[in-house]
Amino acid sequence: MSTAPTEAGAAVDQLARAATGAVVEAALRDGGRVGWVTWSRTEADPPSLEAAGPEVYDGAAGVAWALTLLAPLHDRPEELSALARAALPARTPAAAGLLDGATGVAVARATVTGSPGALPPPDVLAGSSDHLDGLSGLLLAAVSLGASPAEQADVVRALLACGRADGEGWAHPGPVDEHGEPARPLTGLAHGSSGVLLALAHWLATDPAGPLADEARERLYRTWLWESAWADRVLGWPDLRDAPPAYPVLWCHGAAGVTATRLELGRLADTGVDLGVPAPALRSQAGTGLLLCREAVEQAGEAARRQLADSGPTSVRVDPQDAGLTLCHGLGGPLDVLASAAAQGDTAHLDAARAALVPVAALLGDDPHLWPTGQRTRGGYGLFQGLSGTALVLARLAHPELGLPSPGLFGAPVPGG
Repeated sequence: MSTAPTEAGAAVDQLARAATGAVVEAALRDGGRVGWVTWSRTEADPPSLEAAGPEVYDGAAGVAWALTLLAPLHDRPEELSALARAALPARTPAAAGLLDGATGVAVARATVTGSPGALPPPDVLAGSSDHLDGLSGLLLAAVSLGASPAEQADVVRALLACGRADGEGWAHPGPVDEHGEPARPLTGLAHGSSGVLLALAHWLATDPAGPLADEARERLYRTWLWESAWADRVLGWPDLRDAPPAYPVLWCHGAAGVTATRLELGRLADTGVDLGVPAPALRSQAGTGLLLCREAVEQAGEAARRQLADSGPTSVRVDPQDAGLTLCHGLGGPLDVLASAAAQGDTAHLDAARAALVPVAALLGDDPHLWPTGQRTRGGYGLFQGLSGTALVLARLAHPELGLPSPGLFGAPVPGG
């Protein structure tokens, strides 16, 4: 892999440093505690600012995790490391999931301090297959943190037990909805079938011949077939929450999250892990998704260039409905996928991603504190809806040779780690 700097690569590096510095500047210190404000994720319109919770998704644990990884690129790495340690929550969150609770805090703690906390038992998440707040996320964390084979097997049994009767698509939050009716299975990583694929694949990499392996491999194959059947080679994967469905290129529900999963499954298959799915099929789907992600990034770059040419950088007003460069709902999702491809040696899209980022950042403005968040507001610092996740994605694009882990695959074992 070439690591030669380019003009656009140097510009992205400066953006990553500016975003990281803004996260540090925004830290609120109270004695030995550190935190950040965030925009509420409620139905309130407009949303309100509040103290960020302990979770990974948009809370202190996610910021701490990102700052630990960004520390070597900062002028004062010790400051970032100390800030990250102080930001870790002292108490176990009430929620249990990977991105919304105790499971994710344990993963973040392992990165920040080297000493993970205990994972919650699978029964507290029974019935939910989610990556974000269910058993898929718990299984991924159990593998990543090296939980005992017996503990991992308990999570696998619980996960396999909560799927739909046909064992194909996976629904959020479980087989039935809040009205007791069969819930519609979903594509995608956050709440859909890709989250299950990601967790089962990593578990099979650690226990390929155990007593549950054949059943898990069969379910992985059937889940992959189900999600693949929804794929459109031009549009990608649909967000099945709506009818007719949209085809977003996002991390949460759409091509970015699905492609991130296919890249990771392809990597595992290439190392010899028997997933029950041919590696060329996984790579083919990943290739389709990479083109969709690149197209989304290049379209954003071209739109930014046109706006800058029409109005000039001082008079441009960013649409507050835009989620900017954030990971979950913004351009950070497809950018993170392109960074993952580069980290795996496929640098074909790297220059395009960097070149598109330059005008997008110019449009967003010089002050990262005012960049749009995933809540379509300005100013936020969380991992999935704010600036710490954006900073990590930018750092991955500027320095693919460092092998920084993907925030979009938070909880997954890090290759070579």
